[in-house]
Amino acid sequence: MSEHSIIDSLSEQQRQQMEDFSAMLIEANKTHNLTSITDKDEVMVRHFSDCLAALPILQKYGEKRGGCLSLVDIGSGAGFPALALAIALPGCEILSVEATAKKVKFQQKVIDELGLGNASVLNGRAEIIAHDSRYRERFDVAVSRALAGLDILLELSAGFVKTSGRILSWKGPKLGEELGGISNAIETLGLRHVETHSYKLSETMSEFNIAVFEKLKKTSPIYPREYKTIKKSPL
Repeated sequence: MSEHSIIDSLSEQQRQQMEDFSAMLIEANKTHNLTSITDKDEVMVRHFSDCLAALPILQKYGEKRGGCLSLVDIGSGAGFPALALAIALPGCEILSVEATAKKVKFQQKVIDELGLGNASVLNGRAEIIAHDSRYRERFDVAVSRALAGLDILLELSAGFVKTSGRILSWKGPKLGEELGGISNAIETLGLRHVETHSYKLSETMSEFNIAVFEKLKKTSPIYPREYKTIKKSPL
């Protein structure tokens, strides 16, 4: 199933929610810098279709877990993929973590106006929130999209995820190069690369990838470190 047909397979209500979300994003972007993509059709492709490329992975994993998933999105920006997935997966509990207040405010407006009762947004830094006992190793899945290099991303994510949980990272065509340089991070954090899901948003665009990691053991309490330390000395 292509990413476009995934959208087509959603209910009329879900498709309308995405249309409404898109309109809210374009309108809010006139006064706040929320996204560089401002054309309606491009928003649907570059944001919604891209986010929903993860649906086959999440649905398969949800079946394996025997029920609905709990999911955290790290550095969610204007709500991608968190709120797009909340629309597509109404049975899943989704927490959106974002450090920029204006983006959090926008996300809360979307949640309220679209009635996304399965979604919530938290204003804060992932490396701090990951040590909070309310969120520590609580989630089945952590996701992030265009946030940081994999070594940094995995350290920010691992503390949120339950043992045997998954970490999903949206990446471009150079994913293979990144994977070749993160063996120490994977080993240190007790992770395993289990899958790369490749997809295209159109015939004229490059191939994109979602890297999927499994968490094999509890995360050491020292991770994640302070962000300045992570950036200066990535694993």
